[in-house]
Amino acid sequence: MCKRLAKFLIQKPPQEKLETTHEAIAFELGTAREVVSRLLNDFQKKGYVRLFRGGLSIESREALLSLSESWNLIPPVSKQETITHWTCCDTK
Repeated sequence: MCKRLAKFLIQKPPQEKLETTHEAIAFELGTAREVVSRLLNDFQKKGYVRLFRGGLSIESREALLSLSESWNLIPPVSKQETITHWTCCDTK
């Protein structure tokens, strides 16, 4: 979901502020507001965005672009497993 959120944010026109709510973003992405809030808080801690009441500003489009395009391969559980599993950013 973090890749989808990063891609969503960088597809918005570059501007000083993006006036929207976490709930509106969640609706557009088809997820829960809590998920979006958790990821945006993580993005803020990493310096990608700055959150404020009623919106956000993108602080590092380059970092969001890199995140949206990155893929981290998780090794298969067994040698017989043929499906490759991909994961997103670390949100610990």
